[in-house]
Amino acid sequence: MNITFIIRVISYAIGVLLLASFPVRTKRLKLEAGECLLPLKRSTSKMYIVAILLCFAVIFILRFRDFQLYITVIMDLACVLGINLAVRETVNRSASGVYENALVTEGDLFYRKNIIAIPEITNEKDDDDSTSESSYENTLKIVTQKAGETWIAFDTAEEKRAALLILKDWV
Repeated sequence: MNITFIIRVISYAIGVLLLASFPVRTKRLKLEAGECLLPLKRSTSKMYIVAILLCFAVIFILRFRDFQLYITVIMDLACVLGINLAVRETVNRSASGVYENALVTEGDLFYRKNIIAIPEITNEKDDDDSTSESSYENTLKIVTQKAGETWIAFDTAEEKRAALLILKDWV
């Protein structure tokens, strides 16, 4: 038994554990976020399932190649990271909504305590100026402590307006 075989087995095990963590991650997200105040369009994409399958396939195919140890470690870690990202995106997309303590949309998770400002709320004007950068019909700009300025896309303008009514209390 050589070291590359052990690395490969560990990669498979971590990948399977990441897949098995899906229900736990979903439950933890909903516990931390609190009650759902406004469910947003929840999308699932087959792209993430394909990404997970491709990551496992790459780990499998690499067993037929003889790379140096550090290349093997890097390739397997990249595949494990890909599985982790795909599972995280799937969890976030399946739980899209405005919660008591978080905003989850388009695979992104923003905790209420990390949102510094929402320029569309803090710079509101009486007239409807459709040329300003913050008035795109389905997008909302938020400023967070960690990510800085971020744009969030909503499915419809009505969904954005309903979310803004709740988010007004956050800033």
